[in-house]
This record gives sequence, C-alpha cells and structure tokens, in this order.
Amino acid sequence: MTSVISFSQKDDTVLLKTVNVYSHLKQEESALSKKTIDSTTLAGSANTSLSDLLSGSLPVFIKSHGRGALSTVSVRGTAPAHTDVMWNGMSMKSPMLGQVDLSLIPSYIIDEVYMLSGASTVQDAGGALGGSINILNEADWNNKFSGKYIQGVGSYQTFNEFFQLNTGNSKIQSKTRIYHNYSKNNFSFKNKNIADIDPVTGEYIYPEQTNDNADYKYLGGLQEIYYRPSVNSVFSAKYWYQQSERSLPRLNTYEGNDYSNINKQEENTHSLIGEWKYFGIRSRFIISSGLINRDMLYYLKNYISGHGFENAIYSESSCLNLYNKASYKYEWHENLFVADYSFNKHNVNTLDTVSDFGYNKSRNEHSAYFAVFSKIGKKINITARVRQEMVSGKLAPFIPSAGFDYKIDTSWNHRLKINIARNYRQPALNDLYWQPGGNINLKPEKGYCLNLDISSEKKKSKYSFGDEISLYYSEINDWIIWIPSTKGYWSPENISRVIAKGLEYNLKGSFILSDFRFTIASGYALTRSINYGDTTVWGRESWGKQLPFIPVHSFNFNLSVSKSGFTLAWSNNSYSERFTTSTNNITLRDWLYPYYMNNLSIEKGFNLKKSKLNLQIKIYNLFNEEYRSVLGRPMPGRNFVIQLMYRF
Repeated sequence: MTSVISFSQKDDTVLLKTVNVYSHLKQEESALSKKTIDSTTLAGSANTSLSDLLSGSLPVFIKSHGRGALSTVSVRGTAPAHTDVMWNGMSMKSPMLGQVDLSLIPSYIIDEVYMLSGASTVQDAGGALGGSINILNEADWNNKFSGKYIQGVGSYQTFNEFFQLNTGNSKIQSKTRIYHNYSKNNFSFKNKNIADIDPVTGEYIYPEQTNDNADYKYLGGLQEIYYRPSVNSVFSAKYWYQQSERSLPRLNTYEGNDYSNINKQEENTHSLIGEWKYFGIRSRFIISSGLINRDMLYYLKNYISGHGFENAIYSESSCLNLYNKASYKYEWHENLFVADYSFNKHNVNTLDTVSDFGYNKSRNEHSAYFAVFSKIGKKINITARVRQEMVSGKLAPFIPSAGFDYKIDTSWNHRLKINIARNYRQPALNDLYWQPGGNINLKPEKGYCLNLDISSEKKKSKYSFGDEISLYYSEINDWIIWIPSTKGYWSPENISRVIAKGLEYNLKGSFILSDFRFTIASGYALTRSINYGDTTVWGRESWGKQLPFIPVHSFNFNLSVSKSGFTLAWSNNSYSERFTTSTNNITLRDWLYPYYMNNLSIEKGFNLKKSKLNLQIKIYNLFNEEYRSVLGRPMPGRNFVIQLMYRF
C-alpha cells in the first residue's frame, strides 16, 4: 500500500516510532494502479478539504476557483468529469454537471481514502476514464469510548470546529461527527488585471484590492451505526448532512461598484446508505442501498437605482440519486471470483425563474460486473474483468479489462503490473439539456487505457523506503468539452480524438538519525494531453496542442522531522504553465504562469493522564507568492492557522 505524508503529523506517530503503513497485497488488488493516503496524513489534514488533501499527496492537478470555492480534479491528463468520487460505494458525482466539487468534502468525514487510476477504475464503475477516488468509513470494534475536539482559528476571520464521539462494544458501534467552518475570506491582493499608468515613468500602477463578498460557511454532521449480531454478519447505516453557503466574488477584471450586485450559492445535501455484509468461509455477500438528495440555489442580484436589488438569475435545482448494489465474492484454491450488479436512478429538476429556462429529466443506470483473479505459482497474478452497462434502456458498449501482476523479487518487493481496459462515458445531463447551450447531439465518450507500474518497498527497524513509477497511455474518442459558441453562450462539443499519456513517479521513506525521525514523500507527474481533433472544426492552431487547464509538469514534496513530541513539516506543491485556450497562446488572457506553493507547520503533542493534546501552527503560502489557478480569481498570500486538538 502506498504511503503518503502531509506537512503535519500528530504526536501519536512519534510515540509509535512509525510513519509508513504497509499491507500484504490483496488478490483483488493485483495489477491495480492504486494509491492510498495513510491515516497519519489524514490526521494532519483534519481542517482541510479533499481538494487540499489530494493536491499535497497525490500526482493530480486541482483546479481551484479560489479559497473555499469550486475545486475539481484532473487525473492523468483527463477532465474533471472523467474522475469519479465514491463515498462508501456511492458515486458523489452530480448527474447535472458530471463532476464533483472537492471543496465541499471535508477531511473530517474521511476514515480511509484511496485512488485508482486509468484502466484500474473499471473495478469501481464505468465512465471513470481518468480516476476513481474512494472515501470509506469503517467501525473500530475494539473501541469502547473515545473522541476528539478540534478548534482552529486562522487568517481572514476563519474559524473551524469539529467534534467526534465514538462509543460501543464488540456488538455495536456508533460514530458521531459534527463540524462547522466559516471564513470572511477577505484577503488583500494586488490586481494586475487593472492598472493606471504613471504619467512620469510610464510604469503600470496596480491597485491593492480586497477579496470582498467571498465569505463561506459549511455546517454538517455524519452519524454511523454498526451492528454485528454474529461474527459472520455486519449491518451498518451512515447518514451525512451538509449545508453550505458561499458568496461568489466578482472577477478581478471587474471595474464597477463593489456593491452593485450580490452573487451567492447555497446547497443542502442529505446522503444516506445502509449495508449488510455476510462473511462465509470462502465467500462474502454484500447488499447496499442509499440515496443522495441535493437542493441547490444560485442567485445573482443586481442593484437598480430607485428599485434596490433585483434578481438577474434565480436558479433552483434538485437532484435525487438512488443507489442499489449487490456484490458476491467467492474464493477457491488460488482463485477469486467477484460479481456485482447495481441499479441507480437519477432525477434532476432545475429552473431559472427569471429566464424561465430549465429542464426536468431522469436517467436509469444498470451495471453488471464480473471478475476472475488467478494466482499462478508464487509470483504471478492475472486478472480478467468485464462490465456491461445499460443507460436509460440503451445498452452501452462492452467494457473489458485485463491485468498482470508479477513479483520480481522478495527482498525489495519489486513488482511489475500491467493493466489494459476499454471505457465509455455518457454525457452529463447538463451537457445534453442545459438552457441555453445544451447539445442533445453529443456523442458518448469512449476509449481505452494502458497502465504499466513498477514498484518496490522495504521496511527495517530504523528505516523504510518505497517507490513506484507508472507509465500510461489513453486514447479517448469524442471527448466532451465546453467552448464559446457563435450564439454568445458556451456549449459542449466533441473532440474526435484526444491522447493522454505520461508518467508518474512516487517516492516515500523514513529513517531515524540521532533520535530524530525524518519522513519524506514526493511525487512527480509528466502529463501530455493532446488535441487531435478534426482540424476543420478546431482549426490547425489547436491540433497537436495541450488541452486547456492541464499542466505538463506537476510536483509535490513533503518533509517532516519529529523528536520528543515536536514535529516540523514542510510541503511544496508546484505546477507548470497552463493554457486557457486550445491554441496554447501565451497572453494575459490565455496563459496561467507556473506557481510553487510552500507550506510549513510546527506541532507539539502533550500526553495527559488519559488523553492527548496537540497544538499546531500552520503557515500557508510561506513565501507569499502571487499565483492563479484560473483566470480572474485571486488567491491569498501568506496566511496562518492555529489549531488545538484534544483527544480522549
């Protein structure tokens, strides 16, 4: 299992004298391109969102619209719609947008998280052409009574609170989590999109501005109940509620009155899943059923003299997603058979009461999955997977996958993994029906992917080391992308052919030197995602160019040093240039310059009689760098968070 560290660690790790987490390879994970974020990293990132957690830990690109604002993920050169996010087996993808806002998923609610990449995603579902991120919650059957409280205070009037209580015995377990995050988010920045000219020197004078009307608030809770009537059977129910409110600031190209309009987004989400697991001597049977209900409101109010604020946009949307799944696993000799069937239903109703534009649509999805895993000798595992889906009565193309896993040697646990798969993705409902702009003539995306991974790891009493290099090649036909249309609004179109290829390298290690524990984790990604679409549609200027918002180079590095309850940690997260158009022009409008983000944390742990206390100071954007993730959205300079965690 790949271990990753964050730029902060809790005192427990120092006391246990271990950082990296290792496990034996499960047969059903053979040939998978899988990366896991360990519990130490999760604990150190308790006050962050999933987008922050992933950007500092995995070779992915996070496209952020600002602090506390929309954040999406690109995996291996693909679009945000090509990566699925699963919460306990349920897809969190919006059926409207076809993607997930990672800023709305707090790390508080995560017990375990891992990512499958490329061809490996067929195991979870069809349509995840780039990756699949899995969030899990599990019971601790050894727990009787425990919990923790976190209080954080940061720059820009930021306040974070979290409380967790765990109770139970060997038969029943309960986990309760409640959280609240708020920030005024009113940081200052130098606006280089607006300038005056000095009449004497002729130099540009950029104004210092404040990120007004950018406050955000999240309030939520997660309740889990687990019941184990026998050693063979476990029932569980999980309910997660979240309310979010975000003010959307104007673009920094706007030169009008700061108080001329109000732009806001509100969302209420209820997520519920029930599950029954039965364990036989050689088999496992799981039935689960759940729902996700989202109610969203977006409005834009403009100030009209003599009338006050009037609605320019008042859009209400409701999504109800139902999930049902049955899974069976049987093991015999050195072989494993897995089969599952799922039925999902999505209902979407959206309407802008000002323009009277909207739609009311539903979609039914059936999916059958079969896999066979076979071990040949002591070193070879082979895998064959197939998935067949039917969407709204139409049979999708067959999705096959094959994998090969070879253990080269045992001293360093060198492994060679090869995985190839076909995949297929339906357009999201907004792609088809959004008004104005939806395109009912869109073709589904289809393609194939090939992964090759070589990994090694070694663990000794005073040091541990692991690394992995991954090569991948994906060809996707009829790639869906939204572009400006001649009618004055954006509309989705198909790119006939896109090739995404590249490599990833991940390194992790720890060692003890003079009672100091050093922990290192680093990742690099080289990503080429190239437009080979029809030149009569896209023009020769776009042919053979990198797709918008996908960096060629991505890099992250984490280093921590611990001794006697103290931990000092530094992290770096860097991206090369990105383009906002398919022609890759280097202009102020079309080009986003590289940035190198550095964070630092200092932590001290205190052992009390029956509890623990941790004090942590985090410094984000250590060198006060000016940077952008998307056009028109300012990002904060150096800022601070002080966090106190009490565990009992």
